[in-house]
Amino acid sequence: MLFKVHFSFITPNKMFLFLPFCCKSDIRLVNGTGDCNGKVEIYQDGQWGTVCDDGWDINDAEVVCRQMGCGRAVSIHSSAHFGQGTGPILLDNVHCVGSERSITECRHNGFGRTNCHHGEDAGVTCSYGMWQSSQHHS
Repeated sequence: MLFKVHFSFITPNKMFLFLPFCCKSDIRLVNGTGDCNGKVEIYQDGQWGTVCDDGWDINDAEVVCRQMGCGRAVSIHSSAHFGQGTGPILLDNVHCVGSERSITECRHNGFGRTNCHHGEDAGVTCSYGMWQSSQHHS
């Protein structure tokens, strides 16, 4: 479920401002060993979908890890390393600078515009996910 938190306040001229603050609930990492590594999925228009690995790099992963609250990006994964998704592929040709607050702020083809298949689903391992991985395999 997608949650959006809105903060409102009264300005000096008594106007209300609504400032959306988007939570990490519109992105998730699945099929990993914890919350901070796995296949990248985003929530758009009422459904979860994957991200294609075309052009997927460490800058893209850095944005995902920061958005998830999972520390820094340690590694990227391609070719459905964490398993193939079953829903739509929502992002393709993602190109982040690395400073964006959300992966959807990065340049991409547009939601749902892709030439990929689920064998190209992208994944990440974040620095907090490394600890989860080592605990899982012990």
